[in-house]
Amino acid sequence: MIKTVFEVAKRQRVAWSCALLVGLFLTVYGHAPALPVAAGCILAIGFAVLRAWPRADARDSK
Repeated sequence: MIKTVFEVAKRQRVAWSCALLVGLFLTVYGHAPALPVAAGCILAIGFAVLRAWPRADARDSK
């Protein structure tokens, strides 16, 4: 059964929280521009979700 991206993303809670903390740290304390930091965080979460997607399908089909 193919999982949706949202269902796989729900399992990546640690990645979401780490990306949020790193983004806030870089923006607030590092004075980094917010738009590139947000884009990087979204890309990191997207890669984590896409890497976990095939494993979620294989695990749930058993």
